[in-house]
Amino acid sequence: MALTESNSVCTRMCSLLTFLTAFLFDDHCFCTWIRRSSVLQEFLAKQAEDEEDEPGEDMVDLGDKFLIFRELAEKLYPHQKEGVLWMWRLHQQNKGGILADDMG
Repeated sequence: MALTESNSVCTRMCSLLTFLTAFLFDDHCFCTWIRRSSVLQEFLAKQAEDEEDEPGEDMVDLGDKFLIFRELAEKLYPHQKEGVLWMWRLHQQNKGGILADDMG
């Protein structure tokens, strides 16, 4: 490693250590971090509550709690819906699969 590269790394490390020291020991920074993390936790809790709600009017349950836009669901043929649900079940089991069609 060249001397200038070594100095650059040292400079960056010192800057990082200075920032971390200021962040950890500055009450304002720490309080801001705590406040932001609590706002994030509230947001995530709200998202979890919203996911438990019933789907909106524009969404339908295709089966196995797989929500899809109503407009799209109305355009799918029965065999296509079956294929989508099969892929969804594989996903829920952390498995993969290939869905193919003989076009000939």
